[in-house]
Amino acid sequence: MVAPIIEELAAVFGIRSIPSILFIPSDNQPQMAMGALPKLTFKEVIRDKFGVAEPTN
Repeated sequence: MVAPIIEELAAVFGIRSIPSILFIPSDNQPQMAMGALPKLTFKEVIRDKFGVAEPTN
């Protein structure tokens, strides 16, 4: 069954709600974001933690 494996992974990563996003920057500590986040928050995290700017068209 898949369910026990998913439950074990959730316990390892401390996931208690869906959606849960684990941000793992290459030069910093991983950070967990739980629950629904606004689009602006995702953009800020990606910009601040990963140094990736929003593309300009």
